[in-house]
Amino acid sequence: MDTAQIIPLMHARDLQRGWLVNENAKRFSNYHHAERELLHLLGGWLARIPETAVKIMVGTHIWDDAQHLEAIHQRLKELRYPSELPACPSVEYAELLDTLDQAGDTAQFLVAIYRILKPRLISACQWHLSQCDPLIDEPSVRLLERIIADETKSVLEGQGALDAIVTAGELESLLAWQTKLEKMAQALGDFGAQPLRKGQKRQWPEPRLLPINRRDAGTVVDEDLAFSYTPESSDGLGWRSPQPDEFARSAHGQVDAELVAAELMGRNIYEYPRMPLPFHVAMARQVWDEVRHAHIAIKFLEKVGRKFGDLPVTHLGYSHHYAFDLIGRLVMFNRISEGGAMCGASQGSKEILAEGGDRKIAEYFDYIFADEVAHVYNGDHWAKFLCGNDPAEFKRRMAEAIALDGQMNADRAERKRKEGLDTVAAIYDRNDRRKKGELAATTGFESLETIAAIEEKVTGYAYNAKPDTMPD
Repeated sequence: MDTAQIIPLMHARDLQRGWLVNENAKRFSNYHHAERELLHLLGGWLARIPETAVKIMVGTHIWDDAQHLEAIHQRLKELRYPSELPACPSVEYAELLDTLDQAGDTAQFLVAIYRILKPRLISACQWHLSQCDPLIDEPSVRLLERIIADETKSVLEGQGALDAIVTAGELESLLAWQTKLEKMAQALGDFGAQPLRKGQKRQWPEPRLLPINRRDAGTVVDEDLAFSYTPESSDGLGWRSPQPDEFARSAHGQVDAELVAAELMGRNIYEYPRMPLPFHVAMARQVWDEVRHAHIAIKFLEKVGRKFGDLPVTHLGYSHHYAFDLIGRLVMFNRISEGGAMCGASQGSKEILAEGGDRKIAEYFDYIFADEVAHVYNGDHWAKFLCGNDPAEFKRRMAEAIALDGQMNADRAERKRKEGLDTVAAIYDRNDRRKKGELAATTGFESLETIAAIEEKVTGYAYNAKPDTMPD
């Protein structure tokens, strides 16, 4: 029997001229810089974008780009360049990447990403792919095909978002912005062929600060509004309520809380670019998880004829945690807030919802609380990393973050009492973890059982594998 009938793949490809290893590695290094910039910009712009649908789209795309970046990083290792490359982008290439962050609004940002950076990355990868030997360099072929497919879909979605939000009055300024970027990109030519500055590191510009996250026009903001983190946390039945208004309040609060979480993780990517690459990949995954959680809650809102923005939202969860440095955010938000949800609320919430017959909502929260394990691990692992994995320093920094958290809540409570809003002041008093004893001051939790549960979950999460801490 003809073997071509048995193993057609062996007869489908002939050897042809391809790239040498060093040429291949150089091109992948340049794609690395493009994908790394995408994480930086998508993370940094998440809080700046007011349009909810665009925010969710960006939070979804960031995970695709993080996976590309991780795969490129691995391919560079396989090509024998684990430390020398990706080196530093050329001066002109870095200048273009830095300029992309000068966008003034959502429309300009979408132009920078979906009309300039991603299309030229696709073009470079397509040329690269066309010159690869399909058998000798099959690992590169498969990676390039994946990047091209993902980014092509992403560009189509980004262009759709741009078409939906641009007004006639913005067209002239938008065209001028696009023309400026196109001239810079055209002067560079093929992204993959850019020279690299070996022995140097990428010099990141100072991040643009934005202490307040943005929401859709017309959305009412109430700083003293409490989030509805868990199914039973609202007055009455909350998520279990047969009353559309009460159900909508809980689902609406959930969307608000999840978007805040995504925006905070995005700012961690943007404001700390010199953290190791695995940190940015972990933060990107959490961004995607959080916007997906928000998207699902929006679907539940639609079932009762509501949309996000119909009720007031709060910036407090964002502005409060944004006041911390990176260790403080990882401790207070990831390890304490999300850790409490992971261990304290998950089982009870799931059982309450399942008993009430709300199986789809029970499924939703079951997956949320499963996702929290990775989120708590992110906070635990990277906070310890920043403390040099010194237990005493980690304990000290946790106590320091909890003290700052408590002081901010105490200050808010005092202001509200002076305004005669004792009920609101009481909420802030309850959030002051300093009043929960010495154990809380050193761990952030009231119960040793909860501490043990968190330690057990996050210790096993990464299978004790030592993370790759190679910098950009």
